Amino acid sequence: SKLQKLEQTNETMQSALGKVSQGIIIVGEDGQISFVSEAAARSLDKFFAGEKRDAGNLPDELARRAEHYRSLSAATDEFSTPPEFAAGSLQSELRVSFSYNSTSRETILL
Repeated sequence: SKLQKLEQTNETMQSALGKVSQGIIIVGEDGQISFVSEAAARSLDKFFAGEKRDAGNLPDELARRAEHYRSLSAATDEFSTPPEFAAGSLQSELRVSFSYNSTSRETILL
């Protein structure tokens, strides 16, 4: 059926995205994480290890920035790229870029 084919395609895409070396996080309109790649999960654990958060939620600073970008993007038809978010130390750094999908109303963190 079409539903089964769509579910198989979704599983294939999630499997492929999970294996990319760049971290990918997809956050729904409700602010909940709907997808996180293995690389992104490792980065969240490394750079936000001291922050307590519920499963399915971004660390506070990332959540605030993602919501701010989502609300700006949803309110206008104009595309604007926010500055990257950076966290880390002299030894290693995490850089996060944001993208908003107006069709699915999801915010994508790369």
